[in-house]
Amino acid sequence: RIPQKVPSMEEIQLPSNIKEVLHKDKWLILVTWPTGSGKSTTVASLIEYINQNMAKHIVTLEDPIEFVFEEKKSLINQRNVGKNTLSWTRWIKYALRQDPDVIMVWEMRDLETIQSTLTLVETWHLVISTLHTVNAPQTISRIIDAFPPAKANMVATQLSLSLGMIISQRLIENIDWTGRIAAREIMLSDPAISNLIRENKIPQIFSVMETSLQKWMITMDHSLARLVATKQISIQSRSEEHTSELQSQDDL
Repeated sequence: RIPQKVPSMEEIQLPSNIKEVLHKDKWLILVTWPTGSGKSTTVASLIEYINQNMAKHIVTLEDPIEFVFEEKKSLINQRNVGKNTLSWTRWIKYALRQDPDVIMVWEMRDLETIQSTLTLVETWHLVISTLHTVNAPQTISRIIDAFPPAKANMVATQLSLSLGMIISQRLIENIDWTGRIAAREIMLSDPAISNLIRENKIPQIFSVMETSLQKWMITMDHSLARLVATKQISIQSRSEEHTSELQSQDDL
């Protein structure tokens, strides 16, 4: 069930430092993980922060529209593929004529969409989108590998200049199994990571993230460890707990 109220960044425990990225004029923010990981909720909370705090023109392309935004400081136009536009790429092509400041492309699903989305960033827009990848290096590789090999170096350079942040998240049952909480890997593009992307040394990105925790980057392992340490999730899975309960009943 999708709630009528868009949750705030604080309610879904997004780091407050992410707000700094949302004030950029030219940036690409990606939220990743396979279906069912709460990507749409995270994207909605990012857009809602902009809506509440900045006077921007926000344009979204969704399939389908999930969260419906109420305009506050920003002007928001939401478009549904198949109803308000015939295709993703057609809408992306003509979105620039609406003079937007922030553009949300629901999914970078194929070569044409990826190429169009990168063009939107290059034309000086803050762009938020999603991919079905599970970490930052895989996300970057997925974008570069979508292009023909002859264009790989050009795309890597383009991505190194436009990529701002990747949030990879998965939902895990909380410690008392009354709901779910997101564990997030967050990569912020800095000069070291941009250089690795440009030189196609993608596997080394993890080592940079490991040594950059003070810059509020975090790996998935660190995120999971933090949730366990703060007693928000349990190391023991629900199925394991259920097995333990059955064994205890047999012992009795």
